[in-house]
Amino acid sequence: MTTSSCVDTYEEFEVEAFGYFDVTEDVRVKAQDTEEAMRPPRPLPYDPIEMERIRPHFAELSATWKRERQGGSTVRKMIQHPAYQEIVAMGKNAIPLVLGELEQEVDFWFNALEVLTGTNPVSERDMGSLSEMRNAWLWWGYTLEYCRAPRSYNGLPKSAEDWISKNQ
Repeated sequence: MTTSSCVDTYEEFEVEAFGYFDVTEDVRVKAQDTEEAMRPPRPLPYDPIEMERIRPHFAELSATWKRERQGGSTVRKMIQHPAYQEIVAMGKNAIPLVLGELEQEVDFWFNALEVLTGTNPVSERDMGSLSEMRNAWLWWGYTLEYCRAPRSYNGLPKSAEDWISKNQ
């Protein structure tokens, strides 16, 4: 390398600027991390302000539904209850609230979630297993940013790959 302040090649520039000429994987990863951090955040799939606005009414309806359904009620009767139907009518902003209820305890929120989302992440072999159905919905909600990571991953898939392979 010459002693002048100009450099003739990129290699000389790297040596002068960084003290070495090998762009390591660490440098590439740091560049990717910086690029990722500079991207604007993805918008949430629901309106958090509207969700907070409907939260008190949702809580009342949920409590009413749980109180008024009979212990021996069929799933059909439970999902036809007026309070349950009103929750479904709240739309997509109720999804995080329903997932929060489902995280607290296994309950028959699956039909409401399917109507609200237009999907069902539960595999055929897990249909009927309330804990597996709950796990699939919580994982779905977490991966699509409808809810935070569940407080406990006990019983939840360890990774998205596990969940995907389980539901194919």
